[in-house]
Amino acid sequence: MEFEIKPRIVTISELELLKQEGNEFVFRIVCSAGTYIRTLGKDIFEAVGNIATMTKLVRTRVGAFGLDVTHTIEEVEEDKAKCILGLFEVLKNLPIFTVPISKVKYIKNGVRITNITPYHEGEEFLLKIEENIFGIAEIKDNKIVTKINLYE
Repeated sequence: MEFEIKPRIVTISELELLKQEGNEFVFRIVCSAGTYIRTLGKDIFEAVGNIATMTKLVRTRVGAFGLDVTHTIEEVEEDKAKCILGLFEVLKNLPIFTVPISKVKYIKNGVRITNITPYHEGEEFLLKIEENIFGIAEIKDNKIVTKINLYE
């Protein structure tokens, strides 16, 4: 059975050959979301007139999260609470936009206001009102749209 993988635009920021022993290769790749690493491996070897099979794939980072925050199944079974990241630990890499006082009532009432942030279409960021994180928003059609409201 074959599956067709539709072409998509991805970014390969880094591609490094770490090791070669005989016909085995170890690469380190930094890439954008949506990159099919198995397909990339196949494409690399086809480009040099060869074939290859991936035998191992280790994801060392997803976004801001590296192996330092991962846990084994045994660790999770032993102490689930220890393995859960807090909300602000998860969100700490999102940029923060402090809502001007004149716009607070609009944001709190869910009104989509014209983009007054430094962010662009589709970018996500935390909305801060005074000293509190209000929610997660994005820019859509040049408006600030609250996606997740953390304010009660």
